[in-house]
Amino acid sequence: MEEVVVVIPDIHGNLDALESVLAQAGDNKLVFLGDYIDRGERSAEVLRRVRALTERGHTALMGNHEEMLLDYVHGGGKYWLTSHIGGQMTVQSFACEAGRGFGKSGDLHGYLKQDGMLDWLENLPRKVTVGGVTFSHGPITPFGAASNPTWNQPVANTEQAWSDELGDPGCGFVVCGHVPTLPDGERQGLSAFEPDPSGPVLELLCSDLAAKHDRKPMLFRHGLYLDCGCGSIEGAPLYAARLRC
Repeated sequence: MEEVVVVIPDIHGNLDALESVLAQAGDNKLVFLGDYIDRGERSAEVLRRVRALTERGHTALMGNHEEMLLDYVHGGGKYWLTSHIGGQMTVQSFACEAGRGFGKSGDLHGYLKQDGMLDWLENLPRKVTVGGVTFSHGPITPFGAASNPTWNQPVANTEQAWSDELGDPGCGFVVCGHVPTLPDGERQGLSAFEPDPSGPVLELLCSDLAAKHDRKPMLFRHGLYLDCGCGSIEGAPLYAARLRC
C-alpha cells in the first residue's frame, strides 16, 4: 500500500521555518533527514520538537552535525564549536534552556543524558526506506553501497556530478539533504523543477515563498536533493517535499 511522506531536510536551528513547514505537512508521515542543530539560535528547541515527533511515530535520521555534537560531548574535538560549524550556538541554546552554562563538554553530556536526549541521538539511524524511496542525510554513492551517507558530497559543481553522486539504492528513488543545492545561475539542463506525474514527488513545501534566494531542490530521475541552505545560507528558506512512497 502506498504511503504519503513529507520529508524535511537540514533545519539548523531554525524553529520558525520548521513550524511553517509542519503546518503545511498535514497528517502525513514525517521523515527528517538530520542536521537539526548548529548555526541557528533555537537549535535545542528544534531538537526537542523533532524528538517529540519521533515519539509519535515519525522518523528522524542522523546528520553530520549530530555526529559532531556526540563526538564533542564524548570528549572529542572542539572543532564543532567553531563559527563555521556553529556548535557554539547549540551549546548556548541548551544553556538558555537549562538556565546555566556548560563550561566543559562533560557538563553538556550530563545534561543531555538526564532526560534521554543523548541516548535518543546516539540511536538515530543513518538511512531508512519507505516503500520504494530511500531517505538519507547525504548522497548514498557509490551506487547501492552501504557507505556512510553523512560525509559524501558531489565531487564537482555540475549537475552531472550531482546526479552521479546522488547514488542509486538499486531500484527506486533516493532523497537526501546535507549539501546545499546549486544556485540557479550555475545550473544547466535541469534547472526547472518539474515532477513526473507518475513519479514519487507530489509537491514542494516552502517555509517562506517570499524569501529572496537562488537555490531550489534538484530533481533527477532517480532522486532528489532537498537541502537549499536553510540555516547555512542567509535568507534561504526551508524546503520540504511531499512524496508518494
